[in-house]
Amino acid sequence: MVAEIARVHVTRVRSPRLHVMEGTHVGRDLISELCFTNPVAHALHRVRVRVEGAGVHAPGNILVGDVEGHGRVRVPVVPKRPGELTLIASLDCTELLQVHGGATFQCEP
Repeated sequence: MVAEIARVHVTRVRSPRLHVMEGTHVGRDLISELCFTNPVAHALHRVRVRVEGAGVHAPGNILVGDVEGHGRVRVPVVPKRPGELTLIASLDCTELLQVHGGATFQCEP
């Protein structure tokens, strides 16, 4: 008789895509959406997101909380200058580490 001692599940996580709404203007809130699809069936716990970008006022390191399976995270940012801007975001939680992505978008004056 053979007893099963341990079972290993390997999950491959792709870097999330960071989408920014079109038609953004300087000084107006916009929503950046970290399109992260949870690869596991259960919720992710104590999720933290850090958003950075030159010319963009972002909330920095924020605690999002729990994210359900296939859930999305929305983070508000405010452009400070017109032109092409780039956002970089990273997502950390108990279950996943070093998940990151970025997006470039045009901001109108």
